Amino acid sequence: MAKPWKYPRIRAHDQFSSAARAILVTRLNEINFYEDLVMTTHDVEGVHDMRVAARRLQAMMGILRECFPFKKYRTMDKSVRRLIRVLGSVRERDVVMAILEEHRTPLPEHQRRTLDLFLTQKNLEREHERLALRATLERMNSGQFRKRFMKLVRNTF
Repeated sequence: MAKPWKYPRIRAHDQFSSAARAILVTRLNEINFYEDLVMTTHDVEGVHDMRVAARRLQAMMGILRECFPFKKYRTMDKSVRRLIRVLGSVRERDVVMAILEEHRTPLPEHQRRTLDLFLTQKNLEREHERLALRATLERMNSGQFRKRFMKLVRNTF
């Protein structure tokens, strides 16, 4: 698991608003960093790291929930939750595939063939979930999630 990105230096005498803005922007940038990796490759760890980053953003948004206008917060939170849900589906399939692959080698040939059929089915499911992930990321990009989120953070803090 990737370590969380460090925040820009936040000191005790900094204003709450500037600290909150720095934290939220850092968390959003962390998600965006993994997006290219997830969209262009089948990197299992990239999916995991993006999911963890999205969960970190969601946690910070939850802590700061009362600072945001309710409707705008709800819209952003729904988008982040949807992303986390789709990333979770992909991640679950990745983990299952890795476990099955690990147990495949020591099996006798006839059991390997059976497992290969099952792996093929699971791989199709994983590809279906990856398509859903791609669609979610494209929907977020076309809806300018980052731009709207940054505007919300700027206007709130």
